[in-house]
Amino acid sequence: MPFDRRPLRDLIVTDILERLEAGQLPVGTRVDERVLANELQVSRTPVREALSLLAYEGILETRVGKGFWVAPLTAKDIAETYPIILALESYAVTQIRPDVMKQLAAELRAAADAMEQVADSPAEAQQADNDWHRRLVGQAENQRLNLLLTRIKQSAG
Repeated sequence: MPFDRRPLRDLIVTDILERLEAGQLPVGTRVDERVLANELQVSRTPVREALSLLAYEGILETRVGKGFWVAPLTAKDIAETYPIILALESYAVTQIRPDVMKQLAAELRAAADAMEQVADSPAEAQQADNDWHRRLVGQAENQRLNLLLTRIKQSAG
C-alpha cells in the first residue's frame, strides 16, 4: 500500500474540498477549526494552515476574530476560471494515446447518455458531468494535471 507523502495540511485541504463538493459545507457556513481538528483527529495547526490556504485561494473567507467561512462564488470567479479549465482539459485530451481514445470514446458516449437521464436533477447532473470529465482527464495519465484540474474546479464550484 503506497503512503501518501503530502503534508498533513494538504490532506486536510483535500478533505475540506471533498466536503464542499458533497454539499456538506454550503456557502456562508462557518468552518470551525476546533470541530474539524477533532473530527480529523489532528492538531489545530495543520487545520489552520489548510483553512488559510483555502482562504488565500478564495474558497473560504476570513472574518477577523470570527474564523473561516465558505465564500460565495461570483460570476467573475466563473468567468475567469472556466477558460483555464477548458485549456487544461483540451491539453489532457492531447495526452491520451490514440488506442486508449478509441475505447474511451464509447465510455464517454455512455456517460453522456447517463447524464441526459438525470438532466432534471441538478445535483445528479452535476455529479454525472464531473464523472464524465474525470474519466476523460484520468486517461491522460498525468497525476499533476488531474490534481490541478480538481483544485481549479473545486474553487469554481
